[in-house]
Parts: sequence; structure tokens; C-alpha cells
Amino acid sequence: MHLRTFSITLIALLFFCNLKAQEKTKKSDTLQLIVKPYGSFRGHMAVFERELEFQENASRIGLNIDIKAKGVTFFMGSELQLKMFKGNLGFNADANLSGGFLVADSPQSEQVFGSRLGYLGFDLKQYGKFTFGKQWSVFYDVTGLTDCLNVFGGRGSPTYYGGTDGGTLGTGRADQAFVYRNSLGPVSLGLQIQARSATNNKFFDSYGASLRIKFLKHFLISGAYNKAYLNETLIEDHLVLGLEGQPQYYAFGLQYKDKKLQLAAVLSHQNNGDLTHGVLIVDSEITSPSVVFDATGFEFYGRYQYHSAIFIVGYNLYNPETQEISAPDGQKPVVDGFKIEDFILGAEYRPLKRAYFYSEYRISNGRSSLGVKDYDVFTIGIRINIEKTYKTKIKKLI
Repeated sequence: MHLRTFSITLIALLFFCNLKAQEKTKKSDTLQLIVKPYGSFRGHMAVFERELEFQENASRIGLNIDIKAKGVTFFMGSELQLKMFKGNLGFNADANLSGGFLVADSPQSEQVFGSRLGYLGFDLKQYGKFTFGKQWSVFYDVTGLTDCLNVFGGRGSPTYYGGTDGGTLGTGRADQAFVYRNSLGPVSLGLQIQARSATNNKFFDSYGASLRIKFLKHFLISGAYNKAYLNETLIEDHLVLGLEGQPQYYAFGLQYKDKKLQLAAVLSHQNNGDLTHGVLIVDSEITSPSVVFDATGFEFYGRYQYHSAIFIVGYNLYNPETQEISAPDGQKPVVDGFKIEDFILGAEYRPLKRAYFYSEYRISNGRSSLGVKDYDVFTIGIRINIEKTYKTKIKKLI
């Protein structure tokens, strides 16, 4: 009787242990898959120069995929800009898709879909995150603190230099970039290099770094530096007006943020890192050469939320240094008074969590490089944000 009881108990224990072993094996043979599609659809009416125009406002769709295993997460991200309807003008600097620096590259400007982001990477938790591809730069870790307006942000820094997305020189959505990010307590570090060209005799084409420090619960202080490399021949042979050295960028930011109030300021400076078009008269003909210049910028962003209403103020100042730039015959290619200066007032009404109305009014005191005054602009529009996260288990292939 005791032998039978012991035998039954032993068999039951062995069976139970076998089930546990199978369960453990199954757990170790699975990975967590996280898929997150999202979209942000934006459009508004703009009133300027006694004209009314319906405008697209940098709508986008995207997809993030994470595959999580023990100690490591592999991920990818892709984001496409969606041009839902046509417009002759656009006032959102973040909507720029063109690249290049001295030679503009804008093959996507008239397409329905245009690439904003595309990257792969892996996250080693306490050892940091490594990302490869087209992605937001470490320089934008700082300048992005004030690039929060619905329409008129980003004009007081060199993030979107020359009317581009900042991709070629690595200040905005950096092209072909390798970025390492890590955080230790309140301190966050970002390191970046670009490998996009074989024409400048450099092993890599730009490098940058950012440092962000949180303190006193609601405050953040940050700084960033970026240097890019152009072909030395352009500089040594003075082939481009105003180009005296390799492009360099500096930015310093301060932010206060709580549940209702958000305030941020960014001070920036660049050398040889932005360009515009000038005007020269050569052999009785008008030419429009590219002109590279230094500049100092300042941006401010303020936001206060009261229930479903949000009130916004903003300021963009960008002062190019073009007084000393001249052609070999002494002509000045850029007029005096060339600058960007915007005062912005705005509001949002959010009846729903993922959809809201917005309005912004820009009062501009700036002038283009040709002396044309910037528009005062009033906008009113709609923004709809959607996203969904799906999680499941998948088997390992090996």
C-alpha cells in the first residue's frame, strides 16, 4: 500500500516537473513583439497679404516595431510625410523635406508621400541605445525644446538651415546617422556621427553631442554641439560667397515643465552653417548666387493649459551676420536688415484627447535676403492624432 502510494506520488511529481520544464522552455523560446502604428493629420486656413489659402501642415504617418528579448530590444521606425492637399505656400519649417547644403536636393517636394524618418537600432538598457539611419539629431535634443508650435516653430535656430530638413549636416532629421543615447539618473547623453559622403576625404561627415540635465523636479538644462565637413576645395578656393570654414553649430536650452505650464528658451549660434540666395549683377545680367553666413538665434516657447483650452506664446529671432560678405568686385549680395523675427500668439481647444482645433497668429518683423518683408499670418486649423499599440508573443527562429 505504501509502495503504491509512493509510486503514484513520484509519477505525479515527475509529470508536474516535466510540465514546468516545458513551460520554462516555451517562455525562453518566445519574444515579445510590439507594433505601434500612428498618424498625425493637420491642416489649416492661412490668411496673409489679403489672401486666403488652405494649407497642408506636415501631416505624417508612421510605424514603430520593437522585438524584446532578455537584456536587449531590437527596434525600427519609419515615418512618412503625407501631403493631403496642395498649397502654394507653407509656413511650417518642420515640413521641409529637401536636403543638401550648397546644392539643394528636393526630389520629394511634390510627392504625396515623403520620407521623414527611417531607422534601425537596438537598446541594451543600462548600456544605452544605438540607432542607425535617418533620425532626429542630438542637436535637436536641445533646439526641439522650443520647436513646439503648431505652425511657426523652428525659425529662430539653424535646425532647418537653408529651408531643408537639416539632414545633410546633421542638425535636424539627420541623414545616415549613427546615434548613441544613454541616461544615468537626471543626466542624458547623446553622441552622433554621420556617414553619408565620400567626397570630403573624411572617415565620417559630421559629429555631434548633447547633454541634458534635469534638476529641481521641473527644470531641464541642455547643451549641444555639431560639426560637419564639406569638401576642403570649396573653402580653400573661395568657391562659395561667405564660406570661410567648416560648419559648426552650438545650442543651449532651458526648460520648465509641469502639468499646466511649460516654458522653454534656446540660444544658438552657427558658423558657416546656413545659406541663402543673394543678388549680383554680372555683365549686365542678374545672378542669384548661394551665400553662406554665420548667425545667432533665440527662441522662446510658452504654454499654459486651463481645462480644455491651451494658450501659447512664441518668439523667433535669427540674426545673420552678412555685413562683411561681398563679391570680388565689391558688390554686396545680401541686403542690410536680413533677419527673422516673429512674435507668435496661439491657442488650442481640445474637446477630445486625440483631436483639437488650433490657431496661431504670427507678427513678423523680419526681411528676406532680398529685402522682402516677411508676411504677417493668421492660421486656424484642425489636428487629429491617432496611435495604437499591439503586443504579442512570437517564437525565436533559432
